[in-house]
Amino acid sequence: MPALPTHPPKFVPTGRYTAERQVAFRKNHDTGFLFPAELDLVDWLVCQHEKGFAWSDSERGKFKPEYFPPIKLPVLPHTPWVEKNIPIPPGLYEEVCGIIRKKIAAGVYEPSNSSYRSRWFCVLKKDGKSLRLVHSLEPLNKVTIQHVGVTPIPDQLAERFGGRPCLGTLDLYVGYDERELHPDSRDLTTFQTPHGAQRLTTLPMGWSNSVPIFHDDVSFILREEIPEYAGVYIDDVGIIGPATDYPLPDSCFETIPENRDIRRFVFEHLQNVNRILQRLKYAGATCSGTKSFLIIREGMVLGHRCTPNGREPEPSRVDAIYNWGPCRNVSEARAFLGTAGILRNFVSNFGKIAAPITKLTRKDAVFEWSTAQIEAQRTLKEAILASPALRAIDYNSPCPVILAVDTSKIAIGFFIAQTDPENLQKRYYNRFCSITLNDREARFSQAKLELYGLYRALGASKSTLIGVRRLIVELDASYVRGMLRNPDLMPNATLNRWIVSILMFHFTLYHVPASFHSPDGLSRRGAYPGDLESLYDPTEFEDWIDKTCGMMHLIQPTTLPLPMFPYAPSMAALDTSLTSTFAISFKEVPKYSQFVRKASAPKADQRMELVAAWLRTTERPTGMSDEAYEPFLKYALQFFIRDDVIYKKDPQGQHKVYIPPEKRVNVLVECHDHIGHRGTFATKSNVALRFWWPHFAEDVHWYVRSCHLCQERKLARIHIPPTVPLPAPPFARVHIDVGFMPFSMGKHLLIQARCSVTSFPEAAGITKDNADIVGKWIEEHILCRYGMCVEIITDNGGSLVKAMSWLEKHRGVKHIRISGYNSRANGIVEHGFFDLRQILYKLAGGDEHRWMQHLPYALWAERVTPRKRLGCSPYFALTGCHPVLPLDIIEATFLIPPPTATLTTVDLIARRAAALQRREEDLAAIHSKVYAQRNKNALIYERDHAATLQHEVFAPGELVLMRNTTIEKALNRKMRPRYLGPLISLGRNKGGAYILAELDGAVLHRPIAAFRVYRYFARKSIPIPENLLDVTPERLRDMMDSDTQGDDDPAYLGPPPVPPSDPEIDLYAIDDDEVAVDYLEDAESYFLTGDGQNFSWGEDDPIE
Repeated sequence: MPALPTHPPKFVPTGRYTAERQVAFRKNHDTGFLFPAELDLVDWLVCQHEKGFAWSDSERGKFKPEYFPPIKLPVLPHTPWVEKNIPIPPGLYEEVCGIIRKKIAAGVYEPSNSSYRSRWFCVLKKDGKSLRLVHSLEPLNKVTIQHVGVTPIPDQLAERFGGRPCLGTLDLYVGYDERELHPDSRDLTTFQTPHGAQRLTTLPMGWSNSVPIFHDDVSFILREEIPEYAGVYIDDVGIIGPATDYPLPDSCFETIPENRDIRRFVFEHLQNVNRILQRLKYAGATCSGTKSFLIIREGMVLGHRCTPNGREPEPSRVDAIYNWGPCRNVSEARAFLGTAGILRNFVSNFGKIAAPITKLTRKDAVFEWSTAQIEAQRTLKEAILASPALRAIDYNSPCPVILAVDTSKIAIGFFIAQTDPENLQKRYYNRFCSITLNDREARFSQAKLELYGLYRALGASKSTLIGVRRLIVELDASYVRGMLRNPDLMPNATLNRWIVSILMFHFTLYHVPASFHSPDGLSRRGAYPGDLESLYDPTEFEDWIDKTCGMMHLIQPTTLPLPMFPYAPSMAALDTSLTSTFAISFKEVPKYSQFVRKASAPKADQRMELVAAWLRTTERPTGMSDEAYEPFLKYALQFFIRDDVIYKKDPQGQHKVYIPPEKRVNVLVECHDHIGHRGTFATKSNVALRFWWPHFAEDVHWYVRSCHLCQERKLARIHIPPTVPLPAPPFARVHIDVGFMPFSMGKHLLIQARCSVTSFPEAAGITKDNADIVGKWIEEHILCRYGMCVEIITDNGGSLVKAMSWLEKHRGVKHIRISGYNSRANGIVEHGFFDLRQILYKLAGGDEHRWMQHLPYALWAERVTPRKRLGCSPYFALTGCHPVLPLDIIEATFLIPPPTATLTTVDLIARRAAALQRREEDLAAIHSKVYAQRNKNALIYERDHAATLQHEVFAPGELVLMRNTTIEKALNRKMRPRYLGPLISLGRNKGGAYILAELDGAVLHRPIAAFRVYRYFARKSIPIPENLLDVTPERLRDMMDSDTQGDDDPAYLGPPPVPPSDPEIDLYAIDDDEVAVDYLEDAESYFLTGDGQNFSWGEDDPIE
């Protein structure tokens, strides 16, 4: 690197830095700021680094490949794209062709024959004369793997250039063209030009990854100069001047000793420029000779006017506001306020000055541009012209930084300033800010507003205030000091969180009277067009406050006490009734002696007692032999004692505290009950991380498994082993159900029956779901057509139950009802409903209200379609002959052979007899195939549910839980218990369903399907007194002898009527296999009165 001379020579033209270019370059710098010798030094710098400057495309450099290898575009697999060109305007055609020729000559473009074609267009440059070619690479961007790099924040970057005696700016000459593109990726940039297909050889302008890649490249070149001497933003390089101009008392500036014509700060700055140019030149970069300024007193940096006084408003914006005339309507008033609001960082009391104009923009306000508005506009223009320059915070200075905050019901106004080192009464402002409040925040009390304003101001200024050595906060509300000193007196947690966040900052609070408080006007400034939208969500608090201070927010506080060690639960007075005893027993903490433990566990506890005594005395236990003492000593060395606490050693240094038997229950309560009732693994992990005792894992498992609340909310769903019934003869067993349908020809219900073996359907539309219509249909369409059925299976719908009760009594048909919520037991007809609805919808062409017209055709299609499990159609299985389709008649298939001669009566009877002889064989084959398929399905079922099959049978007297199936389909009952109980098992009936009773002896009037019953693990035995049940032994015997699958009480004739006082229950919205009582199982209490036929609700005990 060439050394900077103290006596620079006079300019002598060189290869690139010609005399003509020297005149233009010197004109940019000779503004009266630099001395002649300093200008000569600038010329010398350009001559020495002329290879680092370019005035034309032929002089443009390229980054050295050893620094930056050619870029390969990272893309996903894709199909080549071809896009139509944007037409070139005829008036620009020759100019565009000239630009393309220059690019080809400079090596930026080269010929291509790839299958890609992208668009391109031209835009005007900043000078308003020359054109720039931009490549539209949207298709390439869609398949590009994105680069996640980001550029610096312009405001923060430009802030470092303000308040310096000088600065420099360098603009890389067509920077993207200096980074080479790999040949393998060039085809992706191909575009069509008047000179043929061309492709880019350098970094494409318009590619999504170009900005972060090129910014990283330039930052890498100048990494040693950032951030003290240089600031990089893509292809713009700013050179930061010295911190001071070294003034002397006689208003002169310190010069270098070797030459009194060169000032010290200029020489230091040019030394930095010399070093930065050398780094850029060595890497192959070139700067624009027409856009680069090596040293200037003030300049534009990323849209900010940086001067020795600080950052000042951009002159073009100030001129636009100053030349603004009177506003003629609300739109112009809002436009003026929005434009002036851009410079709000530079104007103090902006809201107060603009208040008269602001009133005109309110809803229903009469627009009148009067004297007050004219004066406000004039004052605002003058305030912008006289606005102070904003300076960056000097974090190394001992001078305090001031944050002045004021809050009104309109906004939060604040500014940041720093005092002058020589005059502490003088302040250099860093920024003026306003945060507009929403309607909810504006309704805060004044005290809460002031505290909230300080909280938001500190949060918004956090990035600026971090690193400040001495921070002073100025407020005009003296009571905020008391609120910060006494957070325990605040009325709610919200204020405490604000206070904690505020106290995270170290500052001194000063009270300033409102009449002298500067931000008062900022707090009264409303929102204007152009304001930045606040991303702050007032409903969310910053997580870092909670993490730093260890706060916990209870989403659902428990109603139980939360005691810490020692645990001493309070016990209420015990009731002698069984239900009251249990209600208390599941809330109280069990004793450790009640735990179910292995036989080896007490011996291990006794051994630990010996270990504890040995650790305290190191004496051999009395009576222990030499053979026993050696393994005992080896075991005891796994522990150590400190402060009378025994620890079990851990190889990783996480020694576990040994818990004696009297404290183990307390540990389990804290690690399970008080940490959200987590499962066995989570509870065991919490215990194992901190504590140890023999067989603690088994104790944790028993405690969690026997927790009543956890058993109520368990997610386990059990399955019972399937049974494979032998196929019955056709229509010996029939499944019937009634379902809702859309209105069609006055009917909205569909009753359907299916044979259990052949699935042969019978169905009809009905208008009402009552026993008369249903019973008449069953008798006419089933019994009269197919003979007396042995069994008819239905759900618990009221009409079906009443109709079948009459048929059972007068026709002798056996009725089997499925248990509640066990719709799978009636799956033949339930699934048949789905198939039938599918066919009807398609036959009706999607018109759901025309299903009645197509019902006969849908039933015919169901009957004649072969089934996989039968090997034939339901029609053949029932009748013994194949159905004749219209196609058979037209095409003359084997079913209807073309007649060759007439048949005699004897021949016809012989054919029929032969068909009847085969009927028995056909039925046997169908039965065998159906039975084999059922066995296969049972094996698949057992395989798929091997982990949840329940083989155990609950004996009479055992405690069980009943699955609360009601809430599984409800949207508003997610917090209800998933299992109800405990209940007492009274045994199983012949159909496999359980007879259950409440703890007070109330027997459930319907059997419960086995898949809804789960074992209850009690922490202590509950004695069940004799003569507890509320039914007679004869009635219980009849229930046990029943072979139905549930709900077989003869006195139970369907769901009781719903009281009008409970509008939430709608019997018509309940599934067919649900009953109203199931919807009321989780009510506190309800009472029914009646004789088994007519029900009514008790008036003294309404449903809660």
